[in-house]
Amino acid sequence: MDLVLIDANAAKLKSVADELDVQSVVADVSDADRMQAVAAEIFSQHANVHLLINNAGIMPAMGPIWELPDTEVKRVLDVNVRGVVNGLRSFVPKLIAQTDPAHIVSTASEASFASRGFVCGYHASKHAVLAITEGLAQELDFLGARIRVSVLCPSAVDTALMQDDVALSSTSGERLWKVYVKSLERGLPAEEVARTVVFGIKEERFYLLPHTEVINLPSERAQAVLNDEYPKFADNLAGLIRQDRK
Repeated sequence: MDLVLIDANAAKLKSVADELDVQSVVADVSDADRMQAVAAEIFSQHANVHLLINNAGIMPAMGPIWELPDTEVKRVLDVNVRGVVNGLRSFVPKLIAQTDPAHIVSTASEASFASRGFVCGYHASKHAVLAITEGLAQELDFLGARIRVSVLCPSAVDTALMQDDVALSSTSGERLWKVYVKSLERGLPAEEVARTVVFGIKEERFYLLPHTEVINLPSERAQAVLNDEYPKFADNLAGLIRQDRK
């Protein structure tokens, strides 16, 4: 495949693109006009786009929702949610019109299936990505478009997700951040997640789950709804945060 990488960080993008010897375009996915221009540029160079991966995502500051600055709430929703929407609005009409079939993969998270205190802004954004992607699949199927859709919902992956500079707004948020950093360091290699994605595309699967334990989360949530269980911060995370005080 001829790859085109899109990212807002020009320096890091160039480094990866040079290493892979592929085309790159500097763009902020939260900028709707810029994404329209990027799609037009790509289709001016390629007759068909066979695979669109909406993978841009950030982790906001952690802490109680009432303490998060408006800038943090806006930042995570702009990138994680509007970024996906902008990718779809820019490319889907052209994918429908092209001669070849296509496949779209949007990256959500295990956070799509659960909620968690002190990081609920991120979970809300990933709930939205799942809902958008499920709805997109229905719309394209109803219209008879030759476009398949998948949603990627991993747990911890060894990436640079937690390396952004953020303002930690509370002691609990700071401790949870440290727990997440350690979790990602022990997470699956990105290459293994990529293999799951490639296999899922070939098998035309919708839910791409690199971590097998994630498949249990929807049923656990459904049972909690049936039992009318009052939401509680996970005991294992609470214990890790308390341990981090030492």
